Amino acid sequence: MVFHHTIPGFTSLQHEQHLDIPDHYMVVSATWGDTQIFYHNVYSPISNSERALFYSSLPRNFSANAKHVIFGDFNFPMDRLLDSSSATSNHHTARDDCFIWLQELNVVDPWRIHNPTARVYSSPKRNNRLDYILLDEHLCRDSYHNAEYFEPLDDTDHMWHKVIG
Repeated sequence: MVFHHTIPGFTSLQHEQHLDIPDHYMVVSATWGDTQIFYHNVYSPISNSERALFYSSLPRNFSANAKHVIFGDFNFPMDRLLDSSSATSNHHTARDDCFIWLQELNVVDPWRIHNPTARVYSSPKRNNRLDYILLDEHLCRDSYHNAEYFEPLDDTDHMWHKVIG
């Protein structure tokens, strides 16, 4: 994770190492005024058999007024019809476990909200949208300006995604 010095709470950033799952999950916290915000970086296991355990093990015990920003490679298309070019995609294991976790953290997909029927595929073969940035519902409502997927500027296999608040 890289944070620019202009983000709110930059001077209070703290790596929450006790929440780490090596090579798959990292959390950094900051304070914005009276609000604690948690940035969750997700790299879900590729293997279908490991994915449900991964999502069911992610932390949920945060203060009630905390805000969350979750981003990363979830390794499955969240919307089977819009986020996959093929109805035969096998990336569906752990969907319910992931959705329960996301709901408990009260986050939404701002790109999908503002592009309800668009099809963009961020995966290496450009056949699934696997990469997401999810925002706290209130943060999205109060601060969202734009979101987009775009081709990377370096030699990487996934499209890049950004949300502007």
